[in-house]
Amino acid sequence: MAQAPGGGEVRRRQRRPVWGPVGRGASCVANMSARGGVSCAMRDAPRIAACEHAHGLYYNDVIHWWAGIPFNEDAQTTRRCIRMSNTLELDPLFRDGAVLQRNRAVAVWGIARPSARIAATLTRAGACGGAGTSNGDCASSYADASGSWRVTLPAHPAGGPYELRVESDGESVETHDLLFGDVWLLGGQSNMWLWMDRVAARYPGELDRARDGSIRFFLVPQEADFTGPRTRTAGGTWLVEGRDDVSGVSAAGFFFAKHLREDAGVDVPLGFVQAAIGGTPIEPWIAEPWLRRLDLIPDDFDRWREPGYAGRLESEADDRFGQFVRDADSADLGLAEHWEDPRYDPSASAGWKSADLAKADCMHEADLGKPGVFWFRKTVELPDAVVGKPASMRFGTLVDADDCYVNGEPVGSTGYRYPPRNYAIAALPKRMTIAFRLRVNNGVDGGFTPGKWHMIVIDPTVPTDGSGNPLPRADGSIARVWPENGRGAAPKAPIDVIDVGALGPWRWRRSASFAPAPAKVFPTRMPAGCYNAMIAPLRGLALTGVLWYQGETSASRGPAGYAAKMMALIQCWRALFGRPDLPFIYAQLPNLTIQAHGYARLRDEQRRALALDGTAMIVTLDAGEDNDLHPIDKETIGRRFAVAADALVYGGGVESMGPLVSRAEVRRGAGEIVVRFTHCGGGLRTAGGPGAGVIPFELIDPAGESPALAVRGSVSSPHTVTIPLPWGVEPGEDAMLRYAWGESPEPVLRNADGLLASPFEVPLG
Repeated sequence: MAQAPGGGEVRRRQRRPVWGPVGRGASCVANMSARGGVSCAMRDAPRIAACEHAHGLYYNDVIHWWAGIPFNEDAQTTRRCIRMSNTLELDPLFRDGAVLQRNRAVAVWGIARPSARIAATLTRAGACGGAGTSNGDCASSYADASGSWRVTLPAHPAGGPYELRVESDGESVETHDLLFGDVWLLGGQSNMWLWMDRVAARYPGELDRARDGSIRFFLVPQEADFTGPRTRTAGGTWLVEGRDDVSGVSAAGFFFAKHLREDAGVDVPLGFVQAAIGGTPIEPWIAEPWLRRLDLIPDDFDRWREPGYAGRLESEADDRFGQFVRDADSADLGLAEHWEDPRYDPSASAGWKSADLAKADCMHEADLGKPGVFWFRKTVELPDAVVGKPASMRFGTLVDADDCYVNGEPVGSTGYRYPPRNYAIAALPKRMTIAFRLRVNNGVDGGFTPGKWHMIVIDPTVPTDGSGNPLPRADGSIARVWPENGRGAAPKAPIDVIDVGALGPWRWRRSASFAPAPAKVFPTRMPAGCYNAMIAPLRGLALTGVLWYQGETSASRGPAGYAAKMMALIQCWRALFGRPDLPFIYAQLPNLTIQAHGYARLRDEQRRALALDGTAMIVTLDAGEDNDLHPIDKETIGRRFAVAADALVYGGGVESMGPLVSRAEVRRGAGEIVVRFTHCGGGLRTAGGPGAGVIPFELIDPAGESPALAVRGSVSSPHTVTIPLPWGVEPGEDAMLRYAWGESPEPVLRNADGLLASPFEVPLG
């Protein structure tokens, strides 16, 4: 805690993000929106910035503006700004519990008074030298004219804990429990962000077993900024396994750490800096100069630089959507008549229909393809053996928003389509009336997601996959499901799971109709915004490597050119971190049927980005869920990331990824195509083993009689596959060969380690 000049303590104020050119600068206390949008008069922004530059004043660190005091002339503004006594701060990246990169000089930074001398010392004894020098465990430097400072600590081997003390102009800050180890950056969109609690149904007890205090996570606040790269992170703290709640950290990162430990034998502290946001295409994560080289900056981009513009658009869109929700509630006959009440009798009212939840979607019920509110009800009699027991309803995903009731009482609510509906019930009743109130916003994919189980899980040790299918427990035992084989007879053994879908059809009815919902605005999906706010502040952070999982939104927007964008991102980040060889490992998009648009093409674009050295791509065609954009099998993802890291970083002597096509050539005299691969390890395999199995391909020949001809090949050597050509087929000059091309293809080819071959489209030579 800082000391005020006259004694006592000065508490640091909580930071809040801002949009616009005052991104790290002043805030108007009179009117700061919850989103961080500055709503003071735009004409005052230059004076704010000028005052910052002239006097070294920083947003929420050293000044605030008195409510009601206008911005007038510069001199008057200067007199009315309040300098807080504690101007020395470390960037949040270096707070208690931080993991610093081992075996490399480590930069540490923060803010102080302009031109002030900074001295940083680890707890080991040593004398500090002059400005800008380092000696043993000490380093010193000077803040620049804006107050930003940076010192470099000497390299340390893995270990700890350490303490760091930074001093300047009579002030000091300390940070404790620092470890030296390996630091990884986790980037991307929702499937990298997808947190452990979201996948807990598949991995019962996994979080309880996480007790490794040398595995730690830092979550970069999710923000965007369009005024330029920031120099400081907006906040965040380090979460320590076994001490803190890590249910909100990346599941892919969590399992990556687990398998680095267990499989690769990496026995050093592991730190993960997580910078991922759902729904983001790749452009927000690339610096503006790199985007301009690819002509990816929109014509109206300068508008986004204006003070408050992004926040205002977002706020106005949120207001419109909020009014839409209120209007939908007001129009809902079901709410007015309390259709959630178990005493309500649907048979006494017209308009109720019957449907199995497995077919309660717009493909089977056309009415669900139009915006509106719909109610679904079912009353069941439960076996005495489960009455009074706690349980969890697991009903998959719904489109779009739902409220769930049991015997008239709300048990859960979800505001958008993607999260699985897992709702807790404190004690199961004998007679149970379940009611779902579903709001379909736009009439796209409305209803219950096809292919999902609808169940009540009583035994919390029963794992379920993304579709709700019960999986074997860790000890290999199988869950006991009631009713057995769709029959409702009394159970013969204790019940673990109730299959609600097997208990007969539900009643459902539309209760409101309206126009499609207004669109929302997401500033984090605009070019360069996330880079400026979340990646640029990490500049100079010493890293072991980067993991990246993104592409779903980019596929839907159009996959063409993604390889160039991906390579730009990799090179942009390597430049930022001063590591031209920084290892970069990324996930190729998994299998998906529902909502899959452009996946096949984008996977091939991802493959093409491997032209850069120091990269690896994990193939995940067996780790997705055809009916879910967010598959919960993140352990397979983490394990394959760990295999790639073992090969690329830790010298594990394994292949970093599955087979990659190198070329395909036609042997016209032999009437066959020979496809050559790299990363074959112990040799090419199919699902049936060495040399077994047929491998499907597609011959794309615009000049041929059949533009897309199905052909089949087989493994002919450890590194090749041979495809006999049908009689009379002579591929033309523009012919292409495809493997595993489609939104959800069957992965057949792999290497001896079981790593899948990447899909591809290549020209025939």
